[in-house]
Amino acid sequence: MTIQVRYPKVITQEENSNKSEWVDLNNVRIDDWDELASTVVKSNEAPQVICTGNFDFNIPGDAKVSEIIVEHDFHKDSSENPIKMDPPMIKAVIGDNEFEKESFVHADVYPADRSVKITVDDIRGEDINNDFAVKVEFPKNTSENDGILYFDYVRVKLVFEVKRYLITSGETNNYFPTKEKPIKMAVGEELRYSIYFRNVNGISKEPQKVKINVPEGFELVKYYFKPKKVNKLSEKDVEVAEDIFDEKNYVWIPSARGKGTSGLRLILKATREGFSHINAYTKNYGVTSNFYVEVHPEGFESPVNMFDETSNVWA
Repeated sequence: MTIQVRYPKVITQEENSNKSEWVDLNNVRIDDWDELASTVVKSNEAPQVICTGNFDFNIPGDAKVSEIIVEHDFHKDSSENPIKMDPPMIKAVIGDNEFEKESFVHADVYPADRSVKITVDDIRGEDINNDFAVKVEFPKNTSENDGILYFDYVRVKLVFEVKRYLITSGETNNYFPTKEKPIKMAVGEELRYSIYFRNVNGISKEPQKVKINVPEGFELVKYYFKPKKVNKLSEKDVEVAEDIFDEKNYVWIPSARGKGTSGLRLILKATREGFSHINAYTKNYGVTSNFYVEVHPEGFESPVNMFDETSNVWA
């Protein structure tokens, strides 16, 4: 979960001759408690709707927005015959969609921070970045008295999650082959190379492509996928799909769509001598650590491959 906080750069009001006009609306851009917007509200009259925009959010386009928290403050004049004003309606406007929730506590003579949490579905970062505004709509003054209503600020907190993927190839194993300590083998011998793909939060269910970079000097003997295990994940979280592997181009489309993990194991045979490395790449993660291999001539007495010996065996 990530939170981004912004203040509006533009504040306007919806002109309506039947409603009271706000003055000094630019003071709403920051919560300084000193300079406020205000309006003189007559009996049975409502203030004009406050419109705030240009928040300059820069959320990743494919992030999933779950909550819009609108923090604000208003209070009335402390005269002997003050106005009576119920809480306003707070509206989050995203493109053509409006999400609203009533604020709380009527207008009192004392300033008080208020916070309204609006839950949203199917809203992405790009929706917010392209077209987002907040409106504040007060009801009528139910007092017989005219009076002043003050408004201090609007501050918006967006709660969102970004899609997260992890690809690994056994780096946590103490025997993972490094440049200084590669796997040593002879021409004609085989090794196992495994890739694990994890969809951490299930935000994106789009198929992902993983490219395995296998250098010249190795040929694919066979491959197989790690058996699927739902573990503690619910059927709602896990979307069933099939693993796909293009063995000609070494491109794997993992089965994990929602939350979950997929695995691919390659059995590779060394066909010539040399020092090289294998890795895997996906644009949403990057490249895994290099898996180093040192191939010697046929007949070379290979040491025990401790990485294979200590790696998980897939049933």
